[in-house]
Amino acid sequence: MSSTVSWLLEKRYLKPLYLLVDKGTASAAEVFAYALKHQNRCIIVGEPTSGGAYVNAYFPVNEEFIVAISTAAPFLPGTTESWEGKGVQPHHEVEKEKALNNAIDFIKAHN
Repeated sequence: MSSTVSWLLEKRYLKPLYLLVDKGTASAAEVFAYALKHQNRCIIVGEPTSGGAYVNAYFPVNEEFIVAISTAAPFLPGTTESWEGKGVQPHHEVEKEKALNNAIDFIKAHN
């Protein structure tokens, strides 16, 4: 595959992509990390992500309360694998304070 859409004129980015994550990585950022990792499109450095994969819908009970109910759960196509409850696991697990320097060291070592 040379591009994702026919109108894209730039060449596909083929250099290594390092993605820094920690337990505060959630929502769309967590989906992004999970998808890139499982398509072998990045190297993840840091701590496991928050682990909240389920999609919630919110229903008002009365004027004071709202109930959140999980209504969907994303999975890798053809599997039942998800990051719910465990987070996206980094390729290189390090404390978040060390993740950037660690990624820089990986980049220097592989160039």
